[in-house]
Amino acid sequence: MELRRADRSDIRRVAELWIHSFPSERTLTERMHVLETGGPLGGIETVHVAEDHDGELVGALKLLEMTQYFGGEGIPMMGLAAVAVAATARRRGMARELCLYALRVASERGDALSVLYPFRPAFYGRLGWAAVGELHRYVFRPEDLRLDVDAPVRLATSEDEAGMRACYERVAHRSNGLVDRGTRAWRQRLDAANTHAYAYDDDGITGYMIVRYGRSRSPERRPLLIRELVADDDTAYRGLLGWIPRQRDLWRRVMYDAWPDERFDLFLNDPRPPGYVNARWLWWPTARVLRGPMLRILDVKSAFERRGGWGSDAPVRFTLEVRDTELPRNHGTFHIAWDGTETSVAREGPGDGAHIALDIGTLAQLYTGELGVGEAARAHRAVIEGDASAVEPFFRPRSSFRLLDEF
Repeated sequence: MELRRADRSDIRRVAELWIHSFPSERTLTERMHVLETGGPLGGIETVHVAEDHDGELVGALKLLEMTQYFGGEGIPMMGLAAVAVAATARRRGMARELCLYALRVASERGDALSVLYPFRPAFYGRLGWAAVGELHRYVFRPEDLRLDVDAPVRLATSEDEAGMRACYERVAHRSNGLVDRGTRAWRQRLDAANTHAYAYDDDGITGYMIVRYGRSRSPERRPLLIRELVADDDTAYRGLLGWIPRQRDLWRRVMYDAWPDERFDLFLNDPRPPGYVNARWLWWPTARVLRGPMLRILDVKSAFERRGGWGSDAPVRFTLEVRDTELPRNHGTFHIAWDGTETSVAREGPGDGAHIALDIGTLAQLYTGELGVGEAARAHRAVIEGDASAVEPFFRPRSSFRLLDEF
């Protein structure tokens, strides 16, 4: 099998492979058009292919070059997407070979992290990716939201795009997980069918919502879908949410995917969804938990040294003993030193502080705040020697991991 970067002569074959691997309403012509002209994150130039000894296309995948923010610093990240194997070549370990190839390419070009949305979490978990994202999906009546305020929220126009993009960039730079967006990614959001943007504009755009008008023959079941809400501060956040109850004459059902640290349930008079059925005896359902991306660390040293904004400003030293069977440079001992401003990583020398042994997937969950050090130990995901009390706040993020982009 030969693995290589795709070229324009591969467009039709790649589109045909994806037709059979990802059945949907998209036609062959539509898939070819996206590969030719470039989608929100690129076209054929992002694709790599696998051919057998007869020259038949038996696999393909997208390797996206992205920048992901952690603690105010942009870190090079490989977005892995559209991993596909031809029907005649399945169950032969080819998907694994494609992913290992992706790891090599991304490592060689200097990416420190990788993110994907898995078709099968267990498969990618065995290769070092780990689940890191969570959303809480609320469905509620507009009048149940306790934020009916008269705020400067208005329908956005094309002239507001620059202001919304600037708002997103400000929030992204201080986030854990948001990515740098290009023009094509914004066009995908703003030009989607039945999709509209609303801006919080109080002498400048400090927040916005992208919403989708859902459809239903029954007005009671027609939903207003809040697809994205980004706010610079609490005033803009509360103002955007306060716009929702004022739409209750038109929309009787609202769906909003909140981050866990929003504690959106506290804003609802009745957190139960319309038409709920008790979940167990007298307990009622509220939000549905959504799990999304998986993250992998491709370069432990770079991922720690390039990142800012850990959970604590207090200096701390500790040692990581990492198991990574796929990327040898990540396997072994790392001495971590955080002085409150910068992180340094050494491979040799005496270790100070606690010693933590874990696999590369568990390290990804610590890195993003998905797991605490104590939680990892209690779940038998890590073995700790020494006092790790100073390490616990270091890995506790100031905000939860969040990623709005899908690929």
